[in-house]
Amino acid sequence: MHPIPIALAAATLALALPAQQPAARPAIPELAELRADWQAANQKYRADLTAIRKSDAYAEAREKKDRAALSKLMSKVQRPDAGKFGSKALALAAKLEDDAALTVLTFTANNLYDEEVFTQMIAQVEKRHLKNPALAGILENGRALNHFIGADQTRALLQRIAAENPHAEPRAWACYWQARLIKMRRPGKGQEAASTEELALADELMAKAEKLAVGTILGDRIAGPKFEKERLQIGMVAPDIAGVDTDGVPFKLSDYRGKVVVLDFWGFW
Repeated sequence: MHPIPIALAAATLALALPAQQPAARPAIPELAELRADWQAANQKYRADLTAIRKSDAYAEAREKKDRAALSKLMSKVQRPDAGKFGSKALALAAKLEDDAALTVLTFTANNLYDEEVFTQMIAQVEKRHLKNPALAGILENGRALNHFIGADQTRALLQRIAAENPHAEPRAWACYWQARLIKMRRPGKGQEAASTEELALADELMAKAEKLAVGTILGDRIAGPKFEKERLQIGMVAPDIAGVDTDGVPFKLSDYRGKVVVLDFWGFW
């Protein structure tokens, strides 16, 4: 029996595309301190929340289904103030140059969820970083952009990046999120369902994103649904996996055809 190296299995099923290595980010002591403070604030929040949930008062309120008492208990635990931390991050980014500033803004976009913070962050991006190759770090979080700055401003930003950024990966993300945001639209809450013309545009944008994203994580994300549909349906032959086991003995998944095989996927992220 050959234990299957999990990393090998995951890499094989993720399509054989050579992933690009992210560019090294500049060391910024002030950002390291801000990040540590943000993490500490969140750790304290989670610890306080756990303490409340383990308290006798909480257990009693749950048993009685007393929503008012539960709300009162939970109100004692305050989430970290993303706006306060965001203001510090934006001030730091404003005094830094180029890649260092964008590194701070990327941390902001992926951690400090506050409407005013996002509005000011995007203003800095449009003014100073629209053509930066590292802009993909912010664009990965397209849902947050759409939520905090609104559909119209997000669409305008993505269109500008797709048109003006000379680098493939940021343009790929810009096209990808334009397509996704069209397809995610649902009637209600001030939205209208996407028209036939808009859906056709979304398909064009996704095709363009796929070409631009070859060799990146986004490329794998775009290819994933197609790969699943064509190769991972019930009754299909599983994609083969080849490698060496933990004892260094070569093996292939197909060696076990006709036998019950369990693939255990896990990782650190």
